[in-house]
Amino acid sequence: MNQLLKLKYDLSKNIDDYNKFIRDEIWEKTDKRLRGIFKENSEIASKSRHNFFISMKSYIQYSISDKKKIDKDIDILYREYDDKKEILQNLVDFKNNKRSLLLNIAMLFVSTVTLTFVVFPKRTEALAKVIRDIYNWILQLIP
Repeated sequence: MNQLLKLKYDLSKNIDDYNKFIRDEIWEKTDKRLRGIFKENSEIASKSRHNFFISMKSYIQYSISDKKKIDKDIDILYREYDDKKEILQNLVDFKNNKRSLLLNIAMLFVSTVTLTFVVFPKRTEALAKVIRDIYNWILQLIP
């Protein structure tokens, strides 16, 4: 999961300059300005029989459509990251749930033993002796 989050961070960091550039709506502003400048060019191009050059209008339209395609591809990448993150989060939740179940079983055992020793205090001496014997045996194994 950490690797996926690092990859998403790296992607976001690398795309940040592009987003700053696009945020200014540069293509729309450029289109508006160039329409006024090249108004005559567009009129000449519309009157000619053969369109042998790329007009300003088609250039801007191609640029805007390319920008939209790039934005769409970036959105697809982010959605894929989010989908993979959700899948990994489900796996983490599953593992945590399994650990929680084991911990709950251990806690149930401890509380049952505790309750038993509260009700029957004479049995605690025998358990204390067993625990002491196990502790001494472990100490003998360690050189």
